[in-house]
Amino acid sequence: MPAFALTDTQLHASNWGLLAVYAFAMSIGLRIDQSRIWLSALVFIAISSIVAWLLNLKRFRAVEDTPTSKISSAPQGYVEFSGRGKQPPGDQLVSCLTRLPCLWYRYSIERRTGDKWVHVSSGESHDTFGLNDGSGLVLIDPDGAEILGPVNTTAVLL
Repeated sequence: MPAFALTDTQLHASNWGLLAVYAFAMSIGLRIDQSRIWLSALVFIAISSIVAWLLNLKRFRAVEDTPTSKISSAPQGYVEFSGRGKQPPGDQLVSCLTRLPCLWYRYSIERRTGDKWVHVSSGESHDTFGLNDGSGLVLIDPDGAEILGPVNTTAVLL
């Protein structure tokens, strides 16, 4: 177990934070015309780039090294499944924007103000759903899971 671990959200936020630090270091280098400052900024950017690359490589390897398992023979721990989604018995989940039945949804609403897009609201469903791969059925709790799906609906309202 590593001494520290970053969640996907923290890792994504750290990538954006690192980009802001790069921009700050470059702006300092552009404002101060000294070779020593430029060299320090470039060394800092190089070292922080290597650290960010290593953190992203660790996440990529963890996902890449996880084999796709059959539900009937899945090991404990992190697993990857592939199959067809199935609504569990009870109430059917309906997307809050399209009002269509679904297993899971994520949305982001943005409003165009002049030449910029401004975030209005976002959210995702938290209901569990079933997954059937032909060998068995498992309930999936989407909280904290990385869900890759083929459907992406975009609507522009005027």
